Amino acid sequence: MSVTRGCSGVIKGKANGATGAAATVNEVKNWSYEENAEQEDASSIGTCTKKFEAGAKETTGNIEAHWSPGASDNQDIFSVGVKVDLELYPGGAATGSGLVYYKTPTGGATITSVSRSGGVDGLVANTFGFSVNGEMITTSIP
Repeated sequence: MSVTRGCSGVIKGKANGATGAAATVNEVKNWSYEENAEQEDASSIGTCTKKFEAGAKETTGNIEAHWSPGASDNQDIFSVGVKVDLELYPGGAATGSGLVYYKTPTGGATITSVSRSGGVDGLVANTFGFSVNGEMITTSIP
């Protein structure tokens, strides 16, 4: 069985529509994205069981990172309401590897939330919520 360890993962981002390559977002602890479809009730009178059809799809996610107030970690691109282009590399971003990665479509993703947390027994964390404007594109590293 083939597995991918998350410790090799890389997240890259840039302002939506900006020229040039996306830059690595440093200090990332974990990330997730989820695809959902609305559940449309397609039941009709005369049947005693519900029937459903998939409705509109949505993709949302989170990136959690160790808080870093400087621009050098590329976390400063994540502000509520801002559109960004994201690239999520679960197995790393080495070129020539052929590994699968995910990227946002032309419309990018909208940052929907930013939260920070900390405590006496841990590091300060940033969590960035995002909503993709379309579907994530699955591709392979050339």
